[in-house]
Amino acid sequence: MLIKGKVIQVKEIQVITEKFAKVEVLVEQQDVKYDAVIPIEFVNKAIENNVSMLKEGSTYVFNINIQGREWKDRHFVSLRCWKVNFPEEQASSIEKSFKEEAIEQDYNDLVDEEGLPF
Repeated sequence: MLIKGKVIQVKEIQVITEKFAKVEVLVEQQDVKYDAVIPIEFVNKAIENNVSMLKEGSTYVFNINIQGREWKDRHFVSLRCWKVNFPEEQASSIEKSFKEEAIEQDYNDLVDEEGLPF
């Protein structure tokens, strides 16, 4: 499922156990009849791959799964994001920085201790 929205707040990482951590991101949902601020969760690898690149006030498309669970006869629903689609300009700048890092790394691999590429 996809949700488009503007990031209002990125909360602190909550370390639940040694193997489980989560971050809650408050998103103002857009393109709906009534605007709503909804919490979207990122867990473990999704934190590393997505949350550091989110900017408050920017709009993104979030790929989510709806998950439910029961606890003491109560039911809870969470929206878990597994991927964020970044705007084209941000995606191209991220791709450009990766390319620049790869070129620099390739050059560094070619250059010996004296700074000569042969």
